[in-house]
Amino acid sequence: VSEPKVAISSIPYVNGKVESKVLRQGDYDIPIFTEDFLDHNKVVDSELRTLRKSNIDYEQQNSVLEKHVENMENGILKLDSETSNLESRNAVLESYLLKLRTTLANALQGLPLSSDCAGATVDNIDQYLENLHQMADSSTQGHTLNKAKDIIRKLDLQNLTL
Repeated sequence: VSEPKVAISSIPYVNGKVESKVLRQGDYDIPIFTEDFLDHNKVVDSELRTLRKSNIDYEQQNSVLEKHVENMENGILKLDSETSNLESRNAVLESYLLKLRTTLANALQGLPLSSDCAGATVDNIDQYLENLHQMADSSTQGHTLNKAKDIIRKLDLQNLTL
């Protein structure tokens, strides 16, 4: 399928008269400089203006969207960086917590709170400290509580640095 051709050439003078040429647009023959030709030009010009305006609008939308995508990519990079920093910080804190639990369990392993609990271990240290706290709140078993306080005061927690 061949594209329609538009041919506009200079208008020659024949016997002192202006001879009108024919504009070929698709399947329509429109004589130039007639009302039909001028109306057709107005319609085509209007369509072109509309298309140019649409094109400018789309370019502006694309620019806004490109900026938005760029901002989102920067935000993702920033969040990824923060996430990796927080993950490394969490690893350090988890290591510190494990050292603290181990130190407390070793120090309190010989201090039974009741007949149910023979002493602190790494596995039960959280429950052991919770029971110790409840004892402090209820003021029961003052001797055991004072002994636990003395043991904890004597701990050297400076070696557990982050």
